[in-house]
This record gives sequence, structure tokens and C-alpha cells, in this order.
Amino acid sequence: MKKILLCIIAVTLTAFVAPCHADTWNGVSSDTSWYVEGQTEYHIQNAAQLKGLADLVNNQSLTFDGCTVYLDTDIDLNHKQWIPIGYRNVVTQSVTFNGDFDAQGFSIENLNINSSQLPNNGGIFNMGLFGNSEGEITNLILNGEINIGEGETMLASLIYVGGIVGHGHNINNSKCNVTINFNDITHSLGTPNLHIGLAAGAADDVQYVKSSGAMWFNSYYPNKGIIGSVVGKARLVNQCASDAYLAVPGAPGDFYDLRIGGIVGECPEVSNCIFTGTASVYNHSGATDKGIFFGGICSGMETGTISDCIFAPNEFKTNLGFS
Repeated sequence: MKKILLCIIAVTLTAFVAPCHADTWNGVSSDTSWYVEGQTEYHIQNAAQLKGLADLVNNQSLTFDGCTVYLDTDIDLNHKQWIPIGYRNVVTQSVTFNGDFDAQGFSIENLNINSSQLPNNGGIFNMGLFGNSEGEITNLILNGEINIGEGETMLASLIYVGGIVGHGHNINNSKCNVTINFNDITHSLGTPNLHIGLAAGAADDVQYVKSSGAMWFNSYYPNKGIIGSVVGKARLVNQCASDAYLAVPGAPGDFYDLRIGGIVGECPEVSNCIFTGTASVYNHSGATDKGIFFGGICSGMETGTISDCIFAPNEFKTNLGFS
């Protein structure tokens, strides 16, 4: 029986309950036998088949254009290292999932991505369950953790990170409870440009999405990026909610281009959204306020509208100066 997932914007935190009968991944198994060329509809019925989807996209460059992939069961990824479905990197040609993914209200639990264990020695720079997607992702419940920087040298100058998708097209009617940890990053090309959201790093349309979890900058101080607790950068954000913990420290120095929003970092059209989490944006010792833009819902926009939104944080604090 298909589940029906309703995304209800609420001030109280909606708890994520581990599934009772989730199929658990062992971190290795991959099944691609379900794929038949020429079909337009596919059904993922266990964890190995979900890994098979990743392998078909990443290793065989199958884009699933014009196809819909349905999730038919709860899946537990069991904290095993996950390689995003579709990704861009600086070593090989980019690969993209172009189909639609309909989770039908089922959940994917315990996503785990550690950038230091991804292929190409830090060259992958789209991180999430999906790294690179041009289709629509709908009706998904996701939780997990993404760890970026464990002493490795990052090769990418533009980094997209989000629980559901790093760089995507449309996300609809989904819930994402993810922790993103930025640790010690050494970068070979200077200052990386970050696009980060707990649900999506960047996407076109994001509607009826609830984000929970936290974003931590443990030993890394960004000075360039677009950051939001739901999505970093988007074209449209509507009917979204977040009760996440968002804390962003500025790096020492006087050069910044940081755009930080409670819901979205940068977007020309934001409507009917609510932020009830914790928002903290502060300067590291020795930093200045130059080039840091921080808004309760959105950091700002050259043109566009923010309408019918509520900023009612559990806590709001900053040491930025205003003039």
C-alpha cells in the first residue's frame, strides 16, 4: 500500500521515527537487475536496488530521462558510506539523474556521506542522497549526516551540499532531518564557494519541504557562500518550514561574500514559509562585517518578493554590526 505524505507547516518539531520494517543496507550490495532498457517506470524495493540506481547513474551514465523511479519501501542505509546518485567532479565528466524520483511517503534512514571517503580524492563537489539531479524529487522522508573535510584537500571551487540533493531541479512534499558538519578543509584552489542547505544546496523550485537538523562549522570558517536551513540557492521557495539549528561563523579577515537566510540563502520568490529554529551568525575573532548578509527568511535579493512568511526563532543571535 502506498503511503501518503502530508507536509504540514507547524511550529513544533515533527519527530522522525525509525521505520519498523526498513530494508537495511550492508554497505556493499548492489542490484541492477530491476532495470530494463526502454521502460519508463521503475520500482525500488530494497536497499541494494537503491544502490543499484546509484551505480547505473554513476558508472553507466544512465540518466533516466523521461522515467519515474518509485520507492516502494522504507530503507535504512545503516550509516554506511553513500556515494551520491549523480555527481559532478573535477576528474571525470559529470553524471546526472534526469528522471523523477517519487518516494511515495517512504523513508530513507541513516544516510552517511563522508567527503574524505568519496572517489577522486575530494574531487566530488555535489553531495547529498542525490548529488546531481535535473528531475523532481517528491514525497521523501530522509534523515542522516554529511561530513565535509576530514583533513583532505578539496579540489572543487564550487561545492553543493544538501541532504536530499546537492544540486537539483525540483523538490516537493518532503521532509529532511540532516546534520551537516564542516570540519578541517584544505582547499587547493583558494576559497571555495559554498551552496548549502539541509534539504538542498541549490534547486529551482522547492515547495512543501520541512527541514530539521543542524549545520555545524566545527573547525572551518567560511567567507564565501549561499546558505539556508532549507536550501542554499533557489528560484522559488513556497510552503516550506524549518526548525533547524543554523550557526555560521565568519572567517578571520575582511573579505566576505556570505549570504545566509533562515529558510533560503538567495531566492527571488519566497512565500508562505516559517522559521522556528535557532539562527546564529557571528564573526570569528579578527573578522570584520564586510560582505555578510543575514536575513531571518532570506538573506536578500536584487529583485523579487518575500510574502506571507513568519520568522519566529527559538533563538536569534549575531555579533554583526549594523549601520
